[in-house]
Amino acid sequence: MVDDMADFQISGITSGIDWGEIIDQMISNRRTVQVQWLETKETINSRAYLYSELVAGLGGLKSSLDPLALESTFLGKTADITPLSGIEAPLSVSVSPEAAIASLDIDVSSVAKNHRVAGGREEEISSPLGLSGSFSLSVGDSKTTVDIKAGNSLSDVAAAINNAAAESAGEGSAPAITARILDNTLVISSTVTGADFGLTVSGDADNILQSLNVWNVGGSGEFERVLQEPEDAAFVMDGLEIARSSNRVDDLLEGVVFEIASEGSARVDISLDAGVAVESVRAMTEAYNEVMDWVNVRLSEKKVDEPQSDLEKRRGLLNGDPLLWNCKNNIRNITGKFWSLSN
Repeated sequence: MVDDMADFQISGITSGIDWGEIIDQMISNRRTVQVQWLETKETINSRAYLYSELVAGLGGLKSSLDPLALESTFLGKTADITPLSGIEAPLSVSVSPEAAIASLDIDVSSVAKNHRVAGGREEEISSPLGLSGSFSLSVGDSKTTVDIKAGNSLSDVAAAINNAAAESAGEGSAPAITARILDNTLVISSTVTGADFGLTVSGDADNILQSLNVWNVGGSGEFERVLQEPEDAAFVMDGLEIARSSNRVDDLLEGVVFEIASEGSARVDISLDAGVAVESVRAMTEAYNEVMDWVNVRLSEKKVDEPQSDLEKRRGLLNGDPLLWNCKNNIRNITGKFWSLSN
């Protein structure tokens, strides 16, 4: 029993050294270093967050400055249309900064139209017609050849015309001809307006179009039923008679596009549009003030002694920050140049 007790010792009792306190102090010192490192990391992240706010604000300011560097911002035009006959204007007008200031009197006598023809009314549109062969239709320089089989119905004929027209036009181009069934009747239309772009039959050796009462070969050699004749747009502008195949006219005045919608007369006044410039300057002023207010607050705000939130922890981190001072001066220089341009 005495021998066993001789091997049992308690640290510090005989030596007088408190090893437990020493170990606790070493752990505390290590924890202090870790806490300081975590606080430094948190400060760096908070500063990075604030700088990201600055970058976002500068991005908005740059976007607001871009329009002020464009001459078109201060040379924008607008078109006011006053109907002179009826309630609504017979056309719409879009203008670009290149347009000259002008007042125009316009009288539209006809709208550009496409050619539209029809065949006879059939009792059934899904039953086989018993027709076979081919025929060709043309619009301007575009020719479409359609193949028909004996088992095809009236609906199949319309589909065959559309498929052949799309294939003839090629990928990415609009077909010159379209067909549909309306009230059991085959209706064929040109997709292009203008007197020179009417439908013509350039081949019907198998008499398919004649059998469908679309084309009269033995008689006058004309379409049996014309629903709409092709027609040019015709109008008078300041006393000058003008005709175009399309209702969209963009080759009369630089920077001016007319879209004819109906017959009638109107006055078109083209003038400077100050609204674009005013809105651009307003947007730039708001963005400038927002950024400068943010910078001034960050440069002057004080740290919170015992912060309770992330917002309070970020306060004062950029107080007197040299990067912010440099940024503030650069903003003033850059915006000063843009103000000179706008003036």
